[in-house]
Amino acid sequence: MDESTQQLQRGLKWFGAASIVIRIVDVASVFVVWKFLSADDIGIAALCSSVIAVADAFTGLGVGYAIVQSPELSQRKFATAYWVAGAAGVALALVITASAPALAAFYGKPSMVALMAVWTLKLVFSGFLVGPMERLQRDLRFPTVSAVSLGGAIASTTARITTAMLGGGAWAFCLGDVARYGYTCLHSTAASRMGSTRSFSRDELPGLLRFGTPLMFSQGIFELYRQADNHVVAALFGTTTAGLYRVAKDLATSPLQAIMLVANRVAFPVFSRHAHSPKILADAFYTMSRYLSTLIGPVTVFLFIAAEDVIAVIAKPEWSAAAPLLRILCVAYFLRVNAQLFAELFRAAGKPRWLLFDSVLSVIMLALSYTVAALWFRQSVGVASICYATAISFPLVLVALIAVGRTRFGIAASDWVRSLLASMPVTLLAGALVWLSMRYGAPLVARGLGLPSSSALRVSLALLAALAAYAVNFRFTRRLRSSVR
Repeated sequence: MDESTQQLQRGLKWFGAASIVIRIVDVASVFVVWKFLSADDIGIAALCSSVIAVADAFTGLGVGYAIVQSPELSQRKFATAYWVAGAAGVALALVITASAPALAAFYGKPSMVALMAVWTLKLVFSGFLVGPMERLQRDLRFPTVSAVSLGGAIASTTARITTAMLGGGAWAFCLGDVARYGYTCLHSTAASRMGSTRSFSRDELPGLLRFGTPLMFSQGIFELYRQADNHVVAALFGTTTAGLYRVAKDLATSPLQAIMLVANRVAFPVFSRHAHSPKILADAFYTMSRYLSTLIGPVTVFLFIAAEDVIAVIAKPEWSAAAPLLRILCVAYFLRVNAQLFAELFRAAGKPRWLLFDSVLSVIMLALSYTVAALWFRQSVGVASICYATAISFPLVLVALIAVGRTRFGIAASDWVRSLLASMPVTLLAGALVWLSMRYGAPLVARGLGLPSSSALRVSLALLAALAAYAVNFRFTRRLRSSVR
């Protein structure tokens, strides 16, 4: 087993275990909060959080990637990156606070002003978090990074649920975010052994910005198109519909984001170490693609098949209109997650212009799709038209990324497709088990226990069926992890 595969496995072990716990904590807290909030509250929180998320992509000016990717990291370069990132976070917080009244006036929601002003504290913490966290990742200190992330999740969950139970409405998500980033900033700073940060150097600044600026803009554009749908839906259909849409989107993306977070944090430093060895880099890329395709398939089919019952159990039964949206978005984001690994390849290889290409192309395709959906299908299909637009745009971008990977990085399209097809056995098995458990298993169990066949029972059996598919496939995935073809 080569070095890159060992590093991937070690990172996946730590990040995988931590991310499972973090995602369980996060998702459980969101489900609890949903029970206390109205769809309008969720819609308002979605609009505010999407603005903050786009701004957050610009915190740090992209210098965090330079910390991980640089072959040698001097203390002067690190200190310069730390202060640049922190100053950018403070500046962005001031800009968003100043623009909050205009956004609130556009949607007719005055409560958004104070909400966004407090939410900008996340940007300040995020800026000063860049240096310490990226240093931990550069040193491949996966256990420490996992502990920091877990602590942030616990802090967020505590603040979120407490605020919701006290009737705080959309403030639950705001204070949860601020608590997460505040804790993560303090913990990572203490754990990273930063050394002196007094050695800021103007000489180091041009090199950091030269590498980081294209990455910053690519990430900013990525977040723009990732969050734009929230504002499109709110503008066309109102904040209540936006809340239902956000419920469907969160359900579709939350488990995939947890998996992708693990993949990104592990893949980037490992890819960076082998950026100058094309054969090893390509093999590591195929290996990570196999991991991803094997992990995300069962989650996707579970949500697709059990959509109505999942929403009835974890949200509110009256929000059943979100179920068709959830199914469409499951397919859309399954395709997008498989494409996102290309971004880590571009970063690690020091090719930020291809990240810009990915982001700009994605924005263009999404804008065209949304325009067509709004003009021609808004009246007949409703908010589902936005979901269909998302599902159509992602495959088109994926085709372009495959072409870039083949011509610029030696990634063979056929080998990459085979990596994705590695998920088919477990995905098909999961789909069959989930459907059988809901169609036949739930009624049998209900009759045996003398209980009605409720949504909770169907979801429980479907979830167990999906987990059973992973268990049956365990030996297959172990063989997969120990080989790189």
